[in-house]
Amino acid sequence: MYASPRNSSAVLSTERSGDKSYIVRNEIVRDLTEEEFDLLQPHLELMSFGQGEIIQQIDAPIDHVYFVESGIVSLLVRNAVDAPVEITPVYPSGMIGLEVMANAAKAIYRAAVQVPETSVLRLPTRELQRALEQRPAIIRVLRDYAQLQMRSSAQNLLCQAKHSIEPRLAKWLALASDQYTDGLIPIKQDDLAISLGVRRPSISWAVKRLVSRGLVERRRGAVQIRDMAGLQTQACSCVSALRRFHTKPAGRAHNVHILAGLRADGGEQNLGA
Repeated sequence: MYASPRNSSAVLSTERSGDKSYIVRNEIVRDLTEEEFDLLQPHLELMSFGQGEIIQQIDAPIDHVYFVESGIVSLLVRNAVDAPVEITPVYPSGMIGLEVMANAAKAIYRAAVQVPETSVLRLPTRELQRALEQRPAIIRVLRDYAQLQMRSSAQNLLCQAKHSIEPRLAKWLALASDQYTDGLIPIKQDDLAISLGVRRPSISWAVKRLVSRGLVERRRGAVQIRDMAGLQTQACSCVSALRRFHTKPAGRAHNVHILAGLRADGGEQNLGA
C-alpha cells in the first residue's frame, strides 16, 4: 500500500502574507524554459515522504510522475521469492515515473524512499501529457534524463556483478554524501542491504570494515563519514561514472523557477500561482 505523503516545509524562500514561495531544485524542471514551466506550475504539488515509504509500486497505474527535490529514492525490482534489488537511486537530478515516456500505463519499478524528509514535486501524468502536446520540446529534456538513467542502471548492474560489497558500500555512501554536506547520511543498514542487493549481515560486516579503517562511524539509523578522501579511494571505480550521470546537466543551462502561493500552515495545497 502507498504511504500517505506529507507536504514539505523544507527549503522555502520568501514569505508574503502567510504564503511562501519555493525555488525549484530538481534539474529536470530547471531545464524547462519559462513557457514550459508555466504549463506545469499550476499542477505541481510539493510533498515530503518519510524513510521507507513507497512512492510508486510495481504494476500500479502511473497516475503521477515525481521530480525529486531532496533526499534519495531507490528504484527497485523484485520477484515473488527474492528480496528487492536497487536498479538505480534517484537524486534531486531525477524523476520517478519515467516509464510514461514509453507510453507505459503501469509502473515497472517500486520507488522506495531511502532517507528521511525526502521531498518531491508531484505532477499528474495527464498534465504532463497535455504539456507535451502543447510544447513538444519538453520531450527533449525528458529524453536526456532517460539516457542518463539508463546509463546509471547499466553501471549499477556492472557494479553488482563485478565488485565486492565493501567498495560498493563505499561507492554508495560517497554518492549519497553529495546530498549531505555534513557527511551524516540518515540511512539504516537494512535499507543499505536492499540498495546493494545483499543480506543484512554482509552490510554489517562491510560497515565494520569501513569503521576499522577510520572512514566512517556508525550512528543510530545513520552513517557518519569521517574521511571522505579515504572513502573515495576505497570506493569502486563506478563512483566517478555514476556521479557524472547523476550530476550532468540535461543539455542546457539551468533556469530559476519559483513556485508561488505555498501556504505557511502546512496543509494540503497546490503550488501553482
